[in-house]
Amino acid sequence: MSYLEKKRNLYYAILKIPSDLREHFGKTKFSKSTGQADPRKARSIALGFVSEWQKQIQAARKLALDADLQMALEMRRDIEAAIESGEDDPGVAYGISDFIDKLRETGQKERAEKFACVVFGKEVVLAEYYEAWVVSIKTTSQRTRIEYSNIGREVLKMFPTVSAITPKAVRAWARMMLDGNGNYDAPLSKSSIEKRFKVARNLWQYLEYHELVDQEANPFRLPRFVSEADKKLRAERLKTKGRAEERLPFEPYELVEIWRNASQSDPQLADLIFLAMYTGCRIEELCRLKVRECTNSLLKVTSSKTKAGYRDIPVHPKLKPLVQRLLRIPVKLNGHSD
Repeated sequence: MSYLEKKRNLYYAILKIPSDLREHFGKTKFSKSTGQADPRKARSIALGFVSEWQKQIQAARKLALDADLQMALEMRRDIEAAIESGEDDPGVAYGISDFIDKLRETGQKERAEKFACVVFGKEVVLAEYYEAWVVSIKTTSQRTRIEYSNIGREVLKMFPTVSAITPKAVRAWARMMLDGNGNYDAPLSKSSIEKRFKVARNLWQYLEYHELVDQEANPFRLPRFVSEADKKLRAERLKTKGRAEERLPFEPYELVEIWRNASQSDPQLADLIFLAMYTGCRIEELCRLKVRECTNSLLKVTSSKTKAGYRDIPVHPKLKPLVQRLLRIPVKLNGHSD
């Protein structure tokens, strides 16, 4: 990523501020002159500026936690500290109870319940484990860690507590990203949404490992409507370009479904589909594979549109049982079984 922008004869260091923090900083980007006309020298200076700005962004994200949740967590810690000090009925708990009662009396029932659940209940607040989760991310790339931590903040904003993570809420989050509303200024692409779900699953796995959630199926499964919307968008783009008849690639789950259906009605076709899935070969290339030129670990393509297509393909572990069977009992496809 380039952090440089040339203005007149000098280079400026530039870093865009994430959309959810622009209000906090009161601007859309950081910008500062490097005082250099030489791009190499400017780049070295810019990296120092960018490093400092990224620290400011991380600090701002820590402050982005819901104020009520932050206060409730502090209250919970105060009570726990009082109990640990040996007080059977810590006085601080009574003061907090009075505060919650006043919220109810003034018609702020929703806020009161939020405080009560966090302070006196067993509500798991994700922000309490955010920093430890970031440290636990298995990566040697600082850029990946920063990317995960930033997306993690998005997850925390949408799901401040474990109880907020419901199938309905997860679908609403996906819809929000797809439509570009709520916490998002513009619609996100399918790949961007998938990346956010991947990070959310990673966070959930951390909570599972530390027994903070039930050992159930990970709730962060990408809703089907995201893929369907992406297909529709690509089809519309093709139509706009005058290529409406061009075929769109199948989704992985669709290929598996096609293969399963073929397995029930046409085993030979199912074998071809399975081979194609794990080799990327054209059907005519697969039909012309020769037993004498293939082994359990290598498929040799010698019939392709061009000589450039001649190649050796390592056999994927999941293909080995099928390849071994076909080598034992060759199938005559397109007139070739030798």
